[in-house]
Amino acid sequence: MSRTKIQTMTAVLVLGSCLILSGCSDLRRWTGKDLPAENDLPAENGPDVGKILLECRSMTDLPQKEQEQLFHQLRTDFEWQETPETRFALVCLALRPQGTTQDRIWARKLLWDYVLQENPPEELAALAGLLENLIDQRLLTEQQLAAERRRAETLAGKLKALEDIERIIRQREEGGFPAP
Repeated sequence: MSRTKIQTMTAVLVLGSCLILSGCSDLRRWTGKDLPAENDLPAENGPDVGKILLECRSMTDLPQKEQEQLFHQLRTDFEWQETPETRFALVCLALRPQGTTQDRIWARKLLWDYVLQENPPEELAALAGLLENLIDQRLLTEQQLAAERRRAETLAGKLKALEDIERIIRQREEGGFPAP
């Protein structure tokens, strides 16, 4: 064999080995058969946590209006058929910034119901616990924000009253009225 052929074969073998080792090759191309993808295989222990996380992540990338529409559509779908995937998608969408407090409270109840009634696999129970913690933190933050807004409004009212008093005092001093 010529040196060029040996170099070409070596390069092909190295490239093929790299592809196989890196997981970039697709077995379906080599066999010509349509094998199920890893994500298409049925889960033995219920829904796939990774798939649920990827779906939640992709939903958070949607524009605000699309998230709102998706939330309402999933909520309607969930009323007809309660699936873990829809349940977790609803919980993730309830955490969106434009979501309401009622949405978050309802999502927390969805998680409680799931953990108590479905006896989920350990990974899903852990995910449910994490999401519940996020909801609780979000609700607490919203309560604190509302309290701070009320406090700011109260302080703004008091400042306005003090400014009015100061204005009246200046007017009296300028007008030559005696102070009481």
